[in-house]
Amino acid sequence: MRSYQGQPDDASAASVLCAPVREHTTSVTQTGRFRRSAQAWHAGSIARLPRCPITNSPRVWQAGPITNSPRVWQADIITHSSRARRGVTLIELVVVLIMIGVAMAIVVPRFRVSPGMQVRGAAQVLVQDMELVRTRALASRTFVMMQFDETNHRYDAYMDVNGDSAFVLSQAEVDSLRVFRGRALDPGVRFSTGSASVGLMGTMLSSAVALENSRVVLSSRGTTDPFGTEGVIYLAHVNAPEHVSAVRIAPSGAFEVWVWRGDRWE
Repeated sequence: MRSYQGQPDDASAASVLCAPVREHTTSVTQTGRFRRSAQAWHAGSIARLPRCPITNSPRVWQAGPITNSPRVWQADIITHSSRARRGVTLIELVVVLIMIGVAMAIVVPRFRVSPGMQVRGAAQVLVQDMELVRTRALASRTFVMMQFDETNHRYDAYMDVNGDSAFVLSQAEVDSLRVFRGRALDPGVRFSTGSASVGLMGTMLSSAVALENSRVVLSSRGTTDPFGTEGVIYLAHVNAPEHVSAVRIAPSGAFEVWVWRGDRWE
C-alpha cells in the first residue's frame, strides 16, 4: 500500500477527490513520519497549500478520529464553517421579500371589512349595548333610557336616579348607570335609511330613528315604557347606501337585527 510523505501532488489528490484514504496499517515509524509531516505542513503558509481540484478549498492533513491513521487531502473544516457563517446573499434576501409581498397581497384583502359588514357590525354593537342597559335596569329595578342623536350619530344611556321615571339628561344620570356611557357610530356608518325602499315589517320610512323623541325607555321589568312601545333604528353606510341594517325594539324589550337585501328585509 502506498504511503505519502510531505506534500502529495495534485494528480494523486484528484484521484481520491479530497476524500479520506482507506484506513491501513502502518508501522510506528511511518505513523510518526506522517505526524511530523503534517505539523510541518500546517506551520507553513496557507497560501502554499494545494487546492482541491473540485472545491478549490485548502486541504489539510488530519488523522482519523478512531484509528488515528493518516487521512490525506481532506477539505478544510474551518473553511467550510466560515462559509456557513457568512449568512444569506442579497439575491436570497430579495427573493424572500418578494414572496412575503405576494403572500400579503393575497391574504390582506380577505380581511378587509366591507361596507355591509361594517353596517351589520354597528347594528350588532347597538343591540349589545341596549341589552347591557336593559340588564342594568333589571338588576337595579330602576328605569333607564337610551337617547339617539341623529345629528352627531351617537347614542347615550341614562338611569333614573330620583325614582320618578323622569330624565333630565344630567351627568349624574350617566354616571349612575356605570356599565355604559354612550357610543359614537363607527366611521362611515350613520343613522340613515339608505336606499331601502320600504320600512321594516312593511312600515313607512319616516325617520332613521323611528322612536318618539328619538329615545327608548325601559322599565324596571325590562319592558318598554309606556308598555307596548316599539320602534326601529336604521343604520346605513355613507359611501354605500345600499348596505342598510335595522334594529327592531319589541315591546317586551327584545332587540333584533335585520338586513336589507335590495328588495326585502331579512
